[in-house]
Amino acid sequence: KTLKWLLPSSYHITLVPPFYTDHPDSFFKPLSKIASKNSCLSVSFSQICYLAKSNPKLLWVLGTQSSKLEILSNSLTKIVMHFAEHSSPYLHDFILHITLARTINKKRIENRSLIIPVHFKEEITSFSLIESIQTSTGSKYNVIQNFPLRWNEPIQFKINDLML
Repeated sequence: KTLKWLLPSSYHITLVPPFYTDHPDSFFKPLSKIASKNSCLSVSFSQICYLAKSNPKLLWVLGTQSSKLEILSNSLTKIVMHFAEHSSPYLHDFILHITLARTINKKRIENRSLIIPVHFKEEITSFSLIESIQTSTGSKYNVIQNFPLRWNEPIQFKINDLML
């Protein structure tokens, strides 16, 4: 066994690098303001692949970059940098993806160049401030507050919780 599959309840899109705060309520007003200025948006996913070809640790479903989602991610990151007691020491470009599985015990992945084409769309209707708790069995996620985006058209599919 080389991979540990995440439970579907753990699937999420990470919009902001990890950060630490003792006062999550200090984020509610600025995040609500950002949510009220952004409308729901559709995102597309195109392939299942490993994160890195040289030493892969994560299996992703990779999305087609969305400028609207990238702008939302950048706006949220600015809020985090302003309010968080400690933010991630690295900032990275936003890559639309959902982690499906992680490698186990640093086992070697035989087919590192695996790419499986997929084609599906999801509608993003909100984002959430999430607490991530590390356990011996993996990360557990608790929603602290959900922030709905403005509606702009009929919705076909929904991703109600995005990880912040």
